[in-house]
Amino acid sequence: MTENLNDDKTRLIAKKEEVFQKTPESEAFMQMHKDFMGVCKHYVMDMDKNLIVCDDLFNWGMWMENEKNTRVALTEKGKRKVSTVFLGLDHNFGMVDDEEPILFETMIFGKGFEDMEYQTRCSTYPIALKMHQEACEYAFRSLWRRLIDWKKNFFDKGEQDGE
Repeated sequence: MTENLNDDKTRLIAKKEEVFQKTPESEAFMQMHKDFMGVCKHYVMDMDKNLIVCDDLFNWGMWMENEKNTRVALTEKGKRKVSTVFLGLDHNFGMVDDEEPILFETMIFGKGFEDMEYQTRCSTYPIALKMHQEACEYAFRSLWRRLIDWKKNFFDKGEQDGE
């Protein structure tokens, strides 16, 4: 295991040196990135799903490239899919200093959800798992169950309005 990590680290360093040669343009880009990092932080997760701020854009990009690192959960049933991912970039965009970073997103795709955008976001891995489960319950309820719920809500509201 340690040998694999050392090999991966050596490979990453070699790739970084090959791809990111120092030029005036690359130095300007890195300065712009450092300025941006002061506002919006990049994150990775360790094996225990703890969040770690990543100051190196190249290493962050290499880590994010691996779907195993970013996929929290994917559930498919019929023509519907619920996907929860680690975004790696704080979607608070540094707007609110005292809030936790928004780093996870759940979306529903597929039949019946083409025109309805279902999207939720949160700050931690455990909440992301819960958010995924709730989205699955919503997405995979039968159409009949949703129609019954809709009719019940519609007619209950109508009865209250008529009183």
